[in-house]
Amino acid sequence: MTKYKIILTFVIMGVFLTTVSRAAGENQGQQEQLKQIESYISQQQQKVEDYYADRLAELQLNRDAEIGLLEVADKGTFATLAAQAKIADTVLGIKEAPKPKGSIEDRIDKSPRRFAEIQSLIADAKSDVFAGYDRDATKIERQKRYALTVRLPELEEHLKEGLSAEKPQPTIGLISGIVYSEQKPAAIISGKIACQGESANGVKIVRIYRDRVEFEKNGKKWEQKVREPTKAYWQ
Repeated sequence: MTKYKIILTFVIMGVFLTTVSRAAGENQGQQEQLKQIESYISQQQQKVEDYYADRLAELQLNRDAEIGLLEVADKGTFATLAAQAKIADTVLGIKEAPKPKGSIEDRIDKSPRRFAEIQSLIADAKSDVFAGYDRDATKIERQKRYALTVRLPELEEHLKEGLSAEKPQPTIGLISGIVYSEQKPAAIISGKIACQGESANGVKIVRIYRDRVEFEKNGKKWEQKVREPTKAYWQ
């Protein structure tokens, strides 16, 4: 489940901007940033839906597999009982005669009781499987609801709150925040959202880490952290 924890961290907790209020441009650029934020939140909502749908599907597959194994055991037990009964009727000719304790005839006589005991155990095991599925499915649904109704709205509010006031033109090359994910990390550079592999003010974004960004210009590479003063290479 490690990969799911990584995805969950990305979708719900790993997405953040440290200082969005400093990253916006002038009023003319605020509407564009607002659209970017809304589009980003919409994408995350879909990822949350897909992520929890996958978790629920996996849970259902595990449940069905466990139930299938128990049903195989149930049928196998019944088949064994039927075979024993057939032996008693056709080979041993067991009717009313007493059976010595511990003999095969005695064991065959006890088969229905053992079969009932095994059936009871299998039924209990099935009940445990279904109960565990219901418990885990409820937990998954609760986590999804929390992500959609609490975490993402909080993130959206946090991203938008920086757009409500006038802000100075961001410094060229300044990293205002990082939105990190394994698939498509992004950063706010010079007041605009840029992704790994793109360019900002003529500088290539080589790689975006959780706490810093690697740049390249004219064969020269360097790294900057969030809010770190810009390098001379931006000039």
